[in-house]
Amino acid sequence: MIDSASIAFAPMLPWTVLAPLFGIALLVVLIGALRRASGVGWRILVMAGLAAALTNPSLVQEEREPIPDVAVIVVDESPSQAIGARAGRADRALDELTAALGALENLDLRIVRTGIDSNRQLGETRLFEALDNALADVPRHRVAGTILLTDGQVHDVPDTLDALQSMGPIHTLLTGDRDEADRRLVVT
Repeated sequence: MIDSASIAFAPMLPWTVLAPLFGIALLVVLIGALRRASGVGWRILVMAGLAAALTNPSLVQEEREPIPDVAVIVVDESPSQAIGARAGRADRALDELTAALGALENLDLRIVRTGIDSNRQLGETRLFEALDNALADVPRHRVAGTILLTDGQVHDVPDTLDALQSMGPIHTLLTGDRDEADRRLVVT
């Protein structure tokens, strides 16, 4: 819980009207002070009281409770993750990330596992669709970031930069071997 107090102003008139009025009042008080007129102190007190009344100050005391940020780990469980030791690497990385991020205060960690949707084209990995579903109920200013655990084959990357930026920072941990390369067979 965070307690704070501040002074808020809700002026009776617009500042464009009040500023010249305050300037004129200050000028009148300065002229009186330069001429050594009697009652300058009282004039200053009255002008300050009127200025305070016209600016309408109020003390605002707030009690705030911090809302946790949301981090998402999207785990690719497509058939290509079963090649070699990719699945084991993804599981180890998930365990380490869960332990490290779980220790942070004010962080809500969501883990999403996704593979190939049977309604889609054969072999398409749709990680961003799963990410979008996981963040559907989260305001964008609460998104701490996303970590994708994948072999790098993602077929639904958003086309626009705005769509990517609305998802917060996105990091990728590749589970393949360093020397791996994609292969494509074409039958002609």
